[in-house]
Amino acid sequence: MKGATTQDLFDENSGEPGGTLIPAPELKADDIARFQSELKDTRSKLQTVTQKFASVKKDRDFLKKQTKELQQSVVLMQSGMREMLPGFSGGSQCPSEAELRGKLGDFMKHRCEDAFFDLLVPELTIEGIVYFFKETFRSTQRTIEGYFEPLTLVLQKSTCSDSIDSPLSSVLSKTYQNNWRKVHSQCFTQPKADSELADRIQTALQLRGQEPKATAEVLDFVRTVEEIMLLCSICDPLLFLRVDTVGEKVSFNATIHEAMDGFVKAGESAVVLLPAVHRGSIQGEMVVRARVLALNYELP
Repeated sequence: MKGATTQDLFDENSGEPGGTLIPAPELKADDIARFQSELKDTRSKLQTVTQKFASVKKDRDFLKKQTKELQQSVVLMQSGMREMLPGFSGGSQCPSEAELRGKLGDFMKHRCEDAFFDLLVPELTIEGIVYFFKETFRSTQRTIEGYFEPLTLVLQKSTCSDSIDSPLSSVLSKTYQNNWRKVHSQCFTQPKADSELADRIQTALQLRGQEPKATAEVLDFVRTVEEIMLLCSICDPLLFLRVDTVGEKVSFNATIHEAMDGFVKAGESAVVLLPAVHRGSIQGEMVVRARVLALNYELP
């Protein structure tokens, strides 16, 4: 009805009921038609934006797949080129530092993510996921340290020194690199350190009811970690994995952390799943950021 008034109960200036009354606007047929037209236009634009977003997401996934394939092709090409050079024939050649850093990045980005999404997330709590990575990395580190410790102690005792100097360390690293396949075999397969670790993890977590296929996947991941960590420990300069930080709770910092999945805000509480990697020592250049998971991460 023309001239009718109503009170805006949500207007802070309207006061108590019975206060100032605001004239109600009168909508004409033209106004209603215009609003309906604008609403229709807005819906059309929103649909267009949604379609573009879906298209961009599809392109992104395609490019990620292509990038992974290109990285694998580059590694194969590098391997092929090394085999063409004199003195570098044979598939057992230890990778160079640059190749190892690429291998490390690919391992953290793809191999660990595959285990995270396909094997762990559908089965475990955050505590279980942390245990899987923590036990794998720390047990492997203990095995490697136990293998090299006897020689290190003998050299320190023989040289009356608390540490092995750089020239001797470089010679040892070169020797290890030339025979790294044999070193790897002795370090992890006598006794079967890899099988024992995989069985221990499966006993604790019982992934997929401890079915053989799941146990095989755990064992394959363990062996990949063992190879990566051994190569890092004999690299010159060595690539230092901050294994001690796996399982620690941190405040997210994009400079030193990378989200395992989802978006993590600066300062948000998270837990370290994959260790950061430094060149030379713990104070050296960080070549791979630590991968973390938000503590409020929603599992399926």
